[in-house]
Amino acid sequence: MKLSRCLAALLLVCFSTGFTASQSHENYSALITIDGKQTHTYTVQFSQNGDTTKRVTSYFDGSKRLVRQETTKFRANTLTLFANKIEDFRTGEYLWQTASGNRFYAQRRERTGSENEQKSITADNAIVTTLVSERVAMSMEALDRGETVTFTLALPLRGIVTDMNLVKISSEIVGGVACSTIKLEPSNVIFRLMMGEPSLFTFERAKPHRFMQYKGILGLPTPEGKQQSGTVAIKY
Repeated sequence: MKLSRCLAALLLVCFSTGFTASQSHENYSALITIDGKQTHTYTVQFSQNGDTTKRVTSYFDGSKRLVRQETTKFRANTLTLFANKIEDFRTGEYLWQTASGNRFYAQRRERTGSENEQKSITADNAIVTTLVSERVAMSMEALDRGETVTFTLALPLRGIVTDMNLVKISSEIVGGVACSTIKLEPSNVIFRLMMGEPSLFTFERAKPHRFMQYKGILGLPTPEGKQQSGTVAIKY
């Protein structure tokens, strides 16, 4: 898997946004548009058990067939990952990620019948890609003040730890709601070049900072497993 795919395509999970513990989790659906054509939809559903949040993201094709699903359990107020599972029912791809302290573990099967790849990495104060959108939502006040927010991202399968920058690039109105568009890209120039286009997240400016739009490399690959770019429109 190329580094660009590690840094961006695994941001599948970035679409599955959540909020801090003091804010409510609101279920939503979304439309994916690629090359001007709506190709897939997905739903995000939350449930709570004590301080553990469970988030299930389900992707559907044009015939409403479930093609990919992600299930994540995490603690929202500290962005602590308990477990993350991604299954692609078209290809048989499987990804499992967990964390213990500052140690991150990952196991991946590229397609049905292929061998499992297992790796781990140590990273202090880092998060994995599945929690990036939570990190954006938690940073909205600072971003609206014009600050650049930097956090550490861990990619256990690639053995990579890299700093990521968040910066506000515009204010806009989406569906009558005042929003801010945030750019996400690696701090490292080489990683930034390898990633290519940045990811653009549009969030509601006021609390609970709902996720409204996305543009960039999608977390949903093609049936052949290749990364693709597009836009996402959220509906509540």
